[in-house]
Amino acid sequence: MVPVRSPRTAGFTMIEMLGAIVVFTAVLIGVGTMLESTTQATDYLTGSSEMDQALQRVLSEMTTDLKCASIARTVIDTSDPDHDSISVQIPDPLATATPDYGYVDANGNFWDGWTCLYFVNGDQLTRRIIDANDAIVSDQVLCGYIDLAWDDGTGLEKGFRITEVDDLLNIEVRLFEAAESGDHRRSIVTTVMQVTP
Repeated sequence: MVPVRSPRTAGFTMIEMLGAIVVFTAVLIGVGTMLESTTQATDYLTGSSEMDQALQRVLSEMTTDLKCASIARTVIDTSDPDHDSISVQIPDPLATATPDYGYVDANGNFWDGWTCLYFVNGDQLTRRIIDANDAIVSDQVLCGYIDLAWDDGTGLEKGFRITEVDDLLNIEVRLFEAAESGDHRRSIVTTVMQVTP
C-alpha cells in the first residue's frame, strides 16, 4: 500500500512564498543602499583627491614663475572682494649683467616687457600673458572651481589670496565643488615662497 501524502508536505504555501519574496526584496534593497553609499563615498574621496592634485599642480607652476620673479616687478591687486590677482615679470635667463625683465611665450622664447598675470575669471584660475603693448597674447586656464570669498569663522577668506611680507609671498588657493550627491568639497592649499628683492 502506498502512503497518502498530506497537502502540507507537497511544497511551500503561497504565504511562505510571499514571505520569502519580501525578505529577499528587503535584502536586495539593503545591499543596493549600501552599494550606493559606498559609491558616493568613493566618488567624494576621488573628487577630493583630484582637487588636491589640481591645486598642487597649479601652485607648482605658479611658484616656478614667482621664484624667478623680482618682488620689485611683482604687482598684487587686492581690490576684488573675492579674489586677488598678481602680475610678474622674470629676468631674461640669457642676460649676463643687468637683466631685462619680461616673460616667455608658449615656445619658451623670452620677450622683453611682457608680463604674466594670474587672476580668477569666473571660477577659473587663469594665466594671462600680456605683451609690452598691453595686448593679450594668450590665456591658459590652470584650474576651475575657485571658491568665492566665504567666512570661515575667523573672517572673510578669498578664494585666491596673495599676501606679501617683506620678500615672502603667501599664496592661498581655495577650490569649492558641489558634488552630484549634494556633498560639498572644499580644498585649500597654501604655499609660502621667497621672492628675489
